[in-house]
Amino acid sequence: MNSTKGHQPRRVPMALLYLSLGGLLACPPSPTTDAGTEPDAGNAGDAGSRPPLPSAAEMRGWIEAVVREGIRRPGMAADARTEQRSVEWLTTMGVEDVRLEPVPLTRWNTVEGESTVEVCAAGGCGAGAKLTVFPSLGVESPRTVTAPLVAFDGGVAGITGAIVVLNYPMRRFVPAALAAKALFVHDPESNLSQTNHPDSRPQNSPAAMQVPTILRARPAAIICGLENFFDTPFVFGVPTVALSDSTPVVFASASTRAALVRAIEAGRATARLSVVASNEAVITHNVVGRLRSALSTDIVLFGSHHDGPFLGATEDAAGVALVLAQARYWSQVPEAQRPFEFHFVLTSAHLQRSRGAEAWVSAHPELVARTMLDVHLETPAREFDVDAASRPIDRSRVEPHWFYTTKSAPLVAQLSAAVRQVDYRRTFAVDPAMFDDGPPSDSKAFFKAGIPVLAHISNPAFYMTIEDTLDKVSDEANEQLSRVVIEVVWGLQGQTATSLRAGVEP
Repeated sequence: MNSTKGHQPRRVPMALLYLSLGGLLACPPSPTTDAGTEPDAGNAGDAGSRPPLPSAAEMRGWIEAVVREGIRRPGMAADARTEQRSVEWLTTMGVEDVRLEPVPLTRWNTVEGESTVEVCAAGGCGAGAKLTVFPSLGVESPRTVTAPLVAFDGGVAGITGAIVVLNYPMRRFVPAALAAKALFVHDPESNLSQTNHPDSRPQNSPAAMQVPTILRARPAAIICGLENFFDTPFVFGVPTVALSDSTPVVFASASTRAALVRAIEAGRATARLSVVASNEAVITHNVVGRLRSALSTDIVLFGSHHDGPFLGATEDAAGVALVLAQARYWSQVPEAQRPFEFHFVLTSAHLQRSRGAEAWVSAHPELVARTMLDVHLETPAREFDVDAASRPIDRSRVEPHWFYTTKSAPLVAQLSAAVRQVDYRRTFAVDPAMFDDGPPSDSKAFFKAGIPVLAHISNPAFYMTIEDTLDKVSDEANEQLSRVVIEVVWGLQGQTATSLRAGVEP
């Protein structure tokens, strides 16, 4: 498969970009319902004079345009083209002061299809079939390793100096466990608990705990054969913080792992692993712009990120489209009627621990002080699972999703009312303060800066994989989510950065 290049800092933390939800996903769900007396989300603003929301078809057009640019890990050519295209879109909509703000970083370069493993024949290596693998983050230089091929059986005998094949089953993701801790849940069909599918973040696999044990025995390389998952090696992530560039760790599909195990069982116990990866210093950019208001200098910020692990139709071409939808909508509201000043921020380097979001917060303390609400919009998607043969299963419904929502009574009430008014199903809200280091999303930098957040996210089975393609986009969810956000913003008219922050509950 063709691609261009990607990036990541030199040392890879276990936190990658999202921390593991750990015990939250293991706890049993308990009943949660909408509660309390809430405002009518339709009362704010004159609904009869409101401009139209961009159509689902227009939003899909933006998504398709971003996906057509290609694989856009931070700093790649496709990512840079998406930055420029986003500037053009926002400018055409009448957004003011649209510009690129630099975010320097170290790009991780690798090319899909160029890293391979070959089982060597009796006469030596070079004539056998080359099976595709994909390097883990932390592999930062090219190398070729020829060594005995062994399967990990739980012990370390015989793995020193060998290429170790590790069975790497992906963990199951159960969103109902997180929903059990929700501020409210909107699930009128009571089917949120039916979702149970693979978690695409490799650091969350139970097999991740075995990688440090193997590394301490000094193998030549580790091949993590993905099981209970799509039949692909192309997953973005890292199995453990213990990785270093000295021992290559790569991901392989279930079918490749099966082929390697067959070769081991047949006594063909030598393999050649070739890995293509490097680092390069580059400058990426946040895309920013604003719309003034004659009524308020308090800011509502709409944000997402423009990079993605692969083609990223939902992660996060959809996020780009959702921010553009808000820009289009609010640009049609006259300045004299806009309830707040609006800022639009499409950040770089989400996949490098949200470097772009951190850069915006650091560069704009005066805007942080005036920002009443950060609305972050990511990954509305269709729900897919994987069958026993690693084939995708379309569940024909929207993936469960949630809002990390600062626990401010007006904000929670407006969100709950808007979700029910729009009937945005399989939705819940979670207090971001329940996480010690802030919400595991791109909104973390804003939350830690003291800004109330309303951050939409989900965790579909294809989230960090090359399987995140246009068929995974939910047009209905994009439109409904956009409407929910508009209702919330109108409903908060009269609030200020001071009043909303003052009302945050511990």
